[in-house]
Amino acid sequence: MVVTSVVVGLIAAVSDELSRRILFGALAVMLMVIGIALLITFRGVVSRALTIDDRPGYLRFVPLRVGTVPVLFIAVSLLLPAGAQLFIDLNGLPEPWGSRLTRSGPYILGMIGIAVLVMRIVRLRVLAGLTLTSRGVTGIRGCGALDWSWEELAQVSVVAAPAAKLSLLRAGGAPLITAPALSLGSDPNLVASLVEFYRQHPEHRDVLDVGGVEAVHRAEQALRPG
Repeated sequence: MVVTSVVVGLIAAVSDELSRRILFGALAVMLMVIGIALLITFRGVVSRALTIDDRPGYLRFVPLRVGTVPVLFIAVSLLLPAGAQLFIDLNGLPEPWGSRLTRSGPYILGMIGIAVLVMRIVRLRVLAGLTLTSRGVTGIRGCGALDWSWEELAQVSVVAAPAAKLSLLRAGGAPLITAPALSLGSDPNLVASLVEFYRQHPEHRDVLDVGGVEAVHRAEQALRPG
């Protein structure tokens, strides 16, 4: 992605037409931002790691900012080609594209960027990450809103297609909620083992209301061999 942005940037630099320089320059910046954002996002995912909120009252797996902030930059970068095309149209500059369908491409990218921003705002209604209390489980922003009691949680598993995801199934067979590491801030395998422990052992759920650190320690002690 970064290499592609360099190529597009070179095309913009050597072009004789101002409109092509503007549009290809915007595309180059967009591709550069997307490439860097994706690189930061996937490098921030650490396997076999837990990221929890240490405040009392619950065990909450919190997503890292590295998994959310880059999405905003990607969405904003998608607006750049649309802005460049709008500038070209308003100032009557020669069209850098051929067909009408091709000329509409930058505006389509802009619409996608706006849609992503709107979805991010709408999803703010759902708490980020996964929260466990003595009453049940709640979350998971970006994966599907759930507010289930422990009795409603029928199955906890991990699916791997193509990367590991936490899978939560409600009693009755629907809905099925899946969450990747980015949405949890933690390794889905570790999260699944903790959720399953408290699903199967209601006698230990009182510690969930004490806090995340204590809840993790309780589960580790109970699951430790011997």
